[in-house]
Amino acid sequence: MTLGKKATSGVVWVTASLGSTQIINFIASIVLARLLTPELFGQFALITVVVYFLTVFCEFGLGTAIIQTKRSDATTVNTAFTVVVVLSALFAILVGFFATEISLFFDEPTTSTPLKVMTLCILLLPLSLIPGSLLERNLDFKKRVIAEIVPTFLSSVLAVILAWLNFGIWSLVFRSVSFSLFTALMVWHATAFSPRLIIDLQIARELLRYGFHVTLASLLLYAAVNLDRLYISYYVDTETLGYYGLGLLIGNWVGNIAPIINRVMLPAFSRKQDDYSVLSAAYLKVLRLLFFILLPLSIGIFVITPRLVLIVYGEAWLPAAVFIRILVFLGLLRGFNSLIGPIFNATGQPEVLVRIIILRLITLVPLLFSLGDISGAIGVGIAGIIAMGLATAYALILASRTLGIPILSINMFGFAPSLATLIMGLGVFIASTQMSEGILSLIGLILIGILLYGGTVLLITPTNTLQETMADVRLLIIP
Repeated sequence: MTLGKKATSGVVWVTASLGSTQIINFIASIVLARLLTPELFGQFALITVVVYFLTVFCEFGLGTAIIQTKRSDATTVNTAFTVVVVLSALFAILVGFFATEISLFFDEPTTSTPLKVMTLCILLLPLSLIPGSLLERNLDFKKRVIAEIVPTFLSSVLAVILAWLNFGIWSLVFRSVSFSLFTALMVWHATAFSPRLIIDLQIARELLRYGFHVTLASLLLYAAVNLDRLYISYYVDTETLGYYGLGLLIGNWVGNIAPIINRVMLPAFSRKQDDYSVLSAAYLKVLRLLFFILLPLSIGIFVITPRLVLIVYGEAWLPAAVFIRILVFLGLLRGFNSLIGPIFNATGQPEVLVRIIILRLITLVPLLFSLGDISGAIGVGIAGIIAMGLATAYALILASRTLGIPILSINMFGFAPSLATLIMGLGVFIASTQMSEGILSLIGLILIGILLYGGTVLLITPTNTLQETMADVRLLIIP
């Protein structure tokens, strides 16, 4: 199979995975939100912030390094696996010793034991990271995707059962642990991975040198992504953090196209890392698709949010509506930013990502404390959007310069989808003022939005642009 066909197949499978897991998680979130309190979701959010921070250190960019490196021998793979095993064991032990202190720091002493149990996710990491990276390196996304959908379903069912049995926060903890376990078992089986605990020092240095920049970028990104939740947990309260977390969940529906772009484009771009003409052509194709997909999704969610929350999650979660409306724009920016990582990681320039994220952090920190002091959690969300917006603009400029693409050629993609989105948003808003509450009216508004956007795009978009866009959808990504 050619690289283009493999990339196309990868997009299809990753899209299927994302769609399936989003549907499963969405349904599970509805049920769990009606069985658990916002405060419990806030407490669990604190635990995940700590665990995923340590996961960045445990991975140390070695999954990305395995995908990007031109080496494919067993010694390289075993070396990466051994390093991750050592790091995972070390950080799991550290969490076990300091879980109580971490919980007291956030003034949530009841989270100490759940945090200790969540270290199982860290210990299981090596069993899924390296074999999963091998599947993605070979663009074998079918096996990778199956090993994601099944664990997502099984762990979600387990969480709902435990929540129904009044296990409280433990239903969320065992959901994460069981997901890690099921994923490790299925990925391991899919690759028939037979690792050995050996380290080749020269190869380890090479992988760690590349992984250092990836890890630094990941740590900075972790800070940029989680500072808002840390601020709310420390300066506001865990109940508000629960509402904010739902805002992130739904607001990020738009940005969830990013995993598709990242996971498929990194191995595809890595294989063409020296051919900038191919990279620039693929970059422009994906960027055009992002304009046509992300803009209507973000405005559509913004308009229907109050009805969506009331009908789906219930009146108890209505305070989350304001956060969804703010954070949907963070998801929009995240979607546009999704091309940046694959471009610079594939071309061996992960240090550029560090510069981009540093800009985001330098902007975020003062805005976070100033707007947070003025407007609380709402100000925190707005601060995140401003910082992300500046970083995304800077990133797109750097990527365009690297690939030799005039920045004006990017702006031309946005006119038709922007105008169509504006008309769609106004139409849905006006229609919503004339319709009663209820699930049928929500479905009706969604259909009105689809018809308005699709019809406007067909009317105002030049025929050749439409034909090229549809061809990009069919032949996705590599020319």
